[in-house]
Amino acid sequence: MPKQILVAFETNAGSTQEVAGAIADTFSSGGTKVDVRRLSDISDVGGYDAAVIGAPMIIGWHRRAVKFIRRHQEHLKRIPVAYFMTALSLTDSGLHTVEGNEGISGIDIYRDPSLLKQPRNPDFLSFRERRSSLRAYLAPVLKKAPLVKPVSIGLFAGKLDYRKLKFPQMVFVMLLFAEKPRDYRDWDHIRGWATKLGPKLLTASQTFEE
Repeated sequence: MPKQILVAFETNAGSTQEVAGAIADTFSSGGTKVDVRRLSDISDVGGYDAAVIGAPMIIGWHRRAVKFIRRHQEHLKRIPVAYFMTALSLTDSGLHTVEGNEGISGIDIYRDPSLLKQPRNPDFLSFRERRSSLRAYLAPVLKKAPLVKPVSIGLFAGKLDYRKLKFPQMVFVMLLFAEKPRDYRDWDHIRGWATKLGPKLLTASQTFEE
């Protein structure tokens, strides 16, 4: 029976949905069966051989994504899972892993080069730089759904359109990031990550079945 990958997403203004579509198209072009669905439309994750779950990062990773993984973690822990996040900034501290006591090791973390921002002083990060760090982004997600051990996490530059943000979100983004509204997404990086991820998920699914 052909392997089937679930690409599940939550979106705030539509751009993360387009990223999910690009990832799914990349999988499909390699002959893999893919089901692309919004998180709110999924009640059961049974029947999938692997899952990719993505959502935007605004005030933390979208809470629906975190709740979804936490709610379905008993099943998700039995299949290979990957996360992707869209954001406006990622502090380039030189770290490629999450430090601390999360109990997570062996996660392949892909950082979109166009997302990286150099800190003014690597020894003393500002509040903005700390809030945009790898640890700040990933640690809460990994802690709230500890049963799920993602094989890969991709962090990509997103798209900013203030007109499509809720007022609290708009204020947060303007104060914390002060970025100009435009499309920051780099489709080559997104598809490049997906190209390598597809075979990795399918190979890992065989290990989960053993």
